Amino acid sequence: MRSISVFALVWLGALASGCTVIDGEPTDEQGDCLVGYITPTVHVRDVDGRSICDASVVAREGGYEVALTRQGTCGAYRLPDRRGIYAVTVEAPGYRRAVREGVRAGLDSYAGYGCAGPPSSKTDLEVRLEAETPECDTSAALSFLVDLRDEAGAPVCDARVVVRDGAFVQELRPSPAPGASCFWDGPAERPGSYEVTISKPGYETIVLPSVVVTKAAGACHVTPAKIEAQLAPAETPPAGG
Repeated sequence: MRSISVFALVWLGALASGCTVIDGEPTDEQGDCLVGYITPTVHVRDVDGRSICDASVVAREGGYEVALTRQGTCGAYRLPDRRGIYAVTVEAPGYRRAVREGVRAGLDSYAGYGCAGPPSSKTDLEVRLEAETPECDTSAALSFLVDLRDEAGAPVCDARVVVRDGAFVQELRPSPAPGASCFWDGPAERPGSYEVTISKPGYETIVLPSVVVTKAAGACHVTPAKIEAQLAPAETPPAGG
């Protein structure tokens, strides 16, 4: 009996299944190869290429939907063992949602024989998520929150508060809050390291050399500097002195 090669058996099997042969390679009507199955992996990373471990990845095709399971590697999610062309939606806390259309999974491959027809899905899919920028309101945030008290512990809202950062100098405006501290704010939010001077007639002047106002990356407004201070009565010079 004449021997038949493995390649010939595969080729004959393709013919028996009703597929066509293009340039000596078995394919189906769409030109996809008929031997083996390819299931790519979705790799989820941020824009700098770092893996995101807590993503939610969902693949959809028509009425079929499946949440992808995470592989052992952080940020790697396996596509379903089901032939189809999917829309893949990727979400993660703190990042913008991303959708990739036309992701091929479970498609037959005929690797190693120069398969004719459309490319197979041998290549894994990488999805890079952009950090989510919060929607900012139009109101300005306070740059300073000053809890200023007199010697009896009562709130003081009529002191003079001046902030300096290099050549930048600004006198803050007080906004009393009944029974609590005063909010002191300038015309604009401005991160910086400030020298803060607090003065009021009849009291010792307070100088705070380094009060920091910060603004986080992607934040809408600055994080106000919180100051707690107590005014002390100025010493009265001795009579006749």
